[in-house]
Amino acid sequence: MRLSGVLLFFVLLFVISTSGIANPVGGRDLPDGLTVDSIVIDKAAHEMRVFNHNQLLKKYRVCLGLKPIGKKQVAGDFKTPEGLYHINNKNPQSQFHKSLGISYPNKEDILVARKLHHSPGGDIMIHGLPNGQENVGPHRYRNDWTWGCIALRNNEIDDLFEHVKVGIPVLIRP
Repeated sequence: MRLSGVLLFFVLLFVISTSGIANPVGGRDLPDGLTVDSIVIDKAAHEMRVFNHNQLLKKYRVCLGLKPIGKKQVAGDFKTPEGLYHINNKNPQSQFHKSLGISYPNKEDILVARKLHHSPGGDIMIHGLPNGQENVGPHRYRNDWTWGCIALRNNEIDDLFEHVKVGIPVLIRP
């Protein structure tokens, strides 16, 4: 009986560790010497995963645009884009605590906005908190609050910023 309990424990540990319930990297900083070479954002899960050579390095909980469901189509719709983009800028002196620019809008985004007779908007970033708001409470991380960007905690964007190079792909899923 004792052996089956130990076996059950290890089976449960395996299931939890491979199911996405447990973060394989935890809350630690990204490993020194490794660069992030791709980013995947899952809007429905409010999760960003960063990779090096297809190996998961870390998961982050993210906040999105005020209207997170649906694909960004026009400026001012408060939606976060969906599709394949690239990091096109690193700004250590952003109006937010550091930012990584995302190459929105792409050609498809521009065509969609034109058909709607609007601008697609721009300035979509992965960023920290607005400067001067570093001491907000934990509620800020439970609710979507950006105008269409992807927000992290300041310490998380600090760590990510150091490991990301301009040009890497960013896939944003619904």
